[in-house]
Amino acid sequence: MWVYVFWKSKYISKFKYNNKDELLKVGKDFVEQNIRQGKNIKYQIPIYKRFLDMIYLRKINKQGIRRSDHNLALHSILALIILKKVDLEDDYENGLYFPPKYKKKLCNKNI
Repeated sequence: MWVYVFWKSKYISKFKYNNKDELLKVGKDFVEQNIRQGKNIKYQIPIYKRFLDMIYLRKINKQGIRRSDHNLALHSILALIILKKVDLEDDYENGLYFPPKYKKKLCNKNI
């Protein structure tokens, strides 16, 4: 299954995942890791938003984005979801979009 990352109505990237709970655990671990390093939550939220704004501007200006920055964008949006600053539900403006699964239809060529 795939998850698409959006920020300010702009597609940033997509990632493969197994289930939503596993994805949210990654965000929770990311926030907890930063807290253990002594970074206050009130300090973390603007940093995540600024980083996503920077990725957004790079995407608008058609500049390259490194794979590590794509991963950090996913972690940032997941952290904002964990901190209740962004909704988890499918959101094309800010957040994650979980497209529905579809099954490939087999067509019968013998007709």
